Amino acid sequence: ALQCAHELSQRGIQGWLATIITDSDENLRHKLRQWRELLENQPELRRCARGIHLEGPCLSPHRGYIGAHPPEHVQLATPERFKPWLDAAGDYLKLVTLAPEQDPGGRTTAWLREQGIVVAAGHTNADRDQLLTTLDAGLSGFTHLGNGCPTDLPRHDNILLRVMSLRHHFDWISVIADGDHVPYWLLELWLEWFGTDRLLVVSDAMSGSGMPSGHYPIGQQSIYVDPLGVPRSGQEGLLAGSGATLDTMWQRLAQQLGWTPSTLTALCVTNPQRTLLTHSTEQASHGTEQASHHG
Repeated sequence: ALQCAHELSQRGIQGWLATIITDSDENLRHKLRQWRELLENQPELRRCARGIHLEGPCLSPHRGYIGAHPPEHVQLATPERFKPWLDAAGDYLKLVTLAPEQDPGGRTTAWLREQGIVVAAGHTNADRDQLLTTLDAGLSGFTHLGNGCPTDLPRHDNILLRVMSLRHHFDWISVIADGDHVPYWLLELWLEWFGTDRLLVVSDAMSGSGMPSGHYPIGQQSIYVDPLGVPRSGQEGLLAGSGATLDTMWQRLAQQLGWTPSTLTALCVTNPQRTLLTHSTEQASHGTEQASHHG
């Protein structure tokens, strides 16, 4: 963890969330507790790792929507199920991503918000009513729109268009802006659609980001980073996190789309600080990563 913190710091990235993905109850408690102990005992790490993002396990189990998460560990969301995870993580759990259809009536979303945790939808095929229910319960954002869904979708009624139609209900929408997860022309459209105050860039960086081609871990999985630096999982070659860190995305967006420093600062710095790091006492000097480090 300290080596990762040092590497990201060298790249000008001073704030990130450690992301833990879907796993068994026991493994999740262990990983959350391990990260809590690291953050409590290592001030140097705590200065840059601003908390934990729990992505799963209450996601859609269906093909495509589950992405690279292990479907055998998917669960329905309940406050009772989340409580041991919160106890393990302490005050360091900042963000939870769940599928609204896995949270009947938005009960868990409302409970998490009462605990001061930011809740986002992701890896979901929630219909508009389910999205609206969880938005009313306190859902504030959407995790990496355009990913965590099948390649082929119904042409009119699909999760992308549902979120776009409800854009004024969301406080923020995050995107993985490496050019591999979402094409640049769509990022440009979404910036126009959601606005510079609502769109934010996250890296979704995994352990092989910025590293040579080879196999690197995400949870219990071995992920192949191809010669182009793109992490892929399994025989189908599903995207599994990003091989680019936030500074690389900044450079690519400037080159590919001509986005100005002020626009990039809003998307990579200001918006993530405002929406994801509301519990932090220190400010990031360059950007914020949603990095995939597994405890």
